[in-house]
Amino acid sequence: MEKGAKRELGRVPERMSASPEEYDRLRRRVLWSLPSGLYLLGSSGAAGPHVMSTSWFTQVATEPKLVAAGVEADSLTAANIQASGHYVIALLAQESRVLVRKFAKRVQRVESAGGELLIEGVAFGSTGDGDPYPLEAIALVEAQVSRRIELGSHVLFVAEVTDAAVLRDGERALAMSDTRLNYGG
Repeated sequence: MEKGAKRELGRVPERMSASPEEYDRLRRRVLWSLPSGLYLLGSSGAAGPHVMSTSWFTQVATEPKLVAAGVEADSLTAANIQASGHYVIALLAQESRVLVRKFAKRVQRVESAGGELLIEGVAFGSTGDGDPYPLEAIALVEAQVSRRIELGSHVLFVAEVTDAAVLRDGERALAMSDTRLNYGG
């Protein structure tokens, strides 16, 4: 959908006496309540390292081990993943709510200081493929893209898990319900 274009709200079920706008608010509330994790997705490409918050990440197959990440189609992250063919997902501790909020908006500051990568003032490491992940991550999933599925406003990058690591054991991962954030619906 083009920016500024009016989105189609869809059909209101006959059982509802709501307007399309009221039904859309109800539908978004239900979809926002779906349990999901909250992660940082790191990518690298021609535009350099980039990080974004996402709740649209899940495992989709066990043999081979496949995961999928939903990314806005016109984003820098989508361009990076399309160009490089890989990404990393960082699982964060429940206490990392402040960190994930920093990357809910477009990244503005990327710098190197004494060999350390700083994005929005946060220390990051890099995978072997060059994808950035926060040093305070509790676990990582590295993935090589096997297919791209266009979904209108978003692209689904299905990828094979190439590496996984637990960096800090015994911590509960951050979930969308731990924050006041909501996205989608």
